[in-house]
Amino acid sequence: MTLNNVVPRSEALVDPIYSPYPYYTQDAWIQDMCVKQVLGIGSKPWRGMSLEQEAAALSCTKDIRVSTVFADDSHDNKALINLMKMQLQQGSYIIANILRTDIDEKGYGHFSPIAAFHEKEQRETLFLFMDVARYKYGPVWVPADELVNAMRAKDPFSGRPRGFLIVSKQKVNQTWSQADF
Repeated sequence: MTLNNVVPRSEALVDPIYSPYPYYTQDAWIQDMCVKQVLGIGSKPWRGMSLEQEAAALSCTKDIRVSTVFADDSHDNKALINLMKMQLQQGSYIIANILRTDIDEKGYGHFSPIAAFHEKEQRETLFLFMDVARYKYGPVWVPADELVNAMRAKDPFSGRPRGFLIVSKQKVNQTWSQADF
C-alpha cells in the first residue's frame, strides 16, 4: 500500500495478478532479490519480519527514505503521537508495527499503514489504521494511546519493542533517538 504511493508507477514491480499494470503487492515485493536477501528467504523458512528487517527490506526500493522509531520506554506516548502527527502533516507515510490483540483484533504481529489522524473535541487523537488484510479487517480509527501501546509490545524474534516506520521519497536511513524529540 505504502510503496504504491511513494514509488512512481513506472518504477513499481508488476505482480502477475495485475499485469501489465505496475502495482506493488506483498507477493511481488518479496520476490525482489534484495528483499529476499534481507529477509533470508530461501535459506530458512520465512516467519514474518521485525521492525528492523521491514526497514531494511523497504530500503531495497529505489529513492525512498526509511526512518525507524522504536516505541520503547525512552519515548512517552505523547512524544510518539506528536512525531506521527508531524510526519503525516509533512506528507510522509507511517507504517505501524503492532501486536494485533492490543487493538482488539485476532492474530499476532502486523504491519499496516496509518493514513491520517483526527483530533476529537476532548483533545483525544485518533489514527486511521488502514489494515492491509482488507479481506479480514477494514479501516478503523484507533485511539492514539491504544495504538502506541500496541507498538510497545515486544517482537518475539528480535526481543525489541515494535514501533513504526516513517517512509518518504529520498533514500537516507535514520533511527530516531530521544534527543530528536
